[in-house]
Amino acid sequence: MIVSITIAILILLLIYSFLIEPYLIKVKHYNLNNKTNNELKIVQISDIHLKKHFNLKHLSKIINKINNQNPDIVIFTGDLYDKYDKYHDDTNLVNLLKQIKAKTKLAVSGNHDYLNGSSKIFSNIMENSDFILLDNKEEILEYSTKTISFIGIPDFEYNKNVKLDKATSDYNVLITHEPEAIDKIDEKYNLILAGHSHGAQFIISFLTILITKVIKNCHHSFKYIKGFYETKAGKLYVSPGIGTTRIPARFGVVPSITVFHLYF
Repeated sequence: MIVSITIAILILLLIYSFLIEPYLIKVKHYNLNNKTNNELKIVQISDIHLKKHFNLKHLSKIINKINNQNPDIVIFTGDLYDKYDKYHDDTNLVNLLKQIKAKTKLAVSGNHDYLNGSSKIFSNIMENSDFILLDNKEEILEYSTKTISFIGIPDFEYNKNVKLDKATSDYNVLITHEPEAIDKIDEKYNLILAGHSHGAQFIISFLTILITKVIKNCHHSFKYIKGFYETKAGKLYVSPGIGTTRIPARFGVVPSITVFHLYF
């Protein structure tokens, strides 16, 4: 009897992990400072990992969620396709991404955006979708009486020519795919946005670490998993991301988009 119940629970957990949780979407809200009448709303999305079983139909639902937040700025912290040579639909993807409604759309590349020689493809998709690709670039915006710098760096693993502009605005945001890149940075930022870790994909973090050590080319961060961290480079936020890689499942780490409320 106990064995039968245990097997039934395991089957239900597998069904939930593979067929239900990866297709959910949560919206998280964080106030970055004290409220005033001048609010800047920033939405971060990360690690979409489009594939045959997580395709543009699912991305469309995510974009609707993004637009429902009425963001001023949308930031994508990398990993658009999971494996470009296995699945891609660039034309329809561009048409979808163009539907994201924000005054400013920014992006940096992730490690999967370099796989299969797709980095040029990724930059073209971003440009055609009205995103500004901030690999080794800075975008300075004026809001109220303040200036805000968004400084982007490409994925450290595949790009050895990383250049960082000195943070000189009233509020400085560093955008990176790989959170552990900040350990190699001497500058100080008000906010750092990253992804890559997928929140470990499973609430049992050691399981992901075990899988990563067994399966080659699985690159989740061990140090910065999800949420906020105080680092020498500034306040870091690691997005749990949206998609999956290697194992098409999530458990206890619901796909998320994050809304930051910044006040001046």
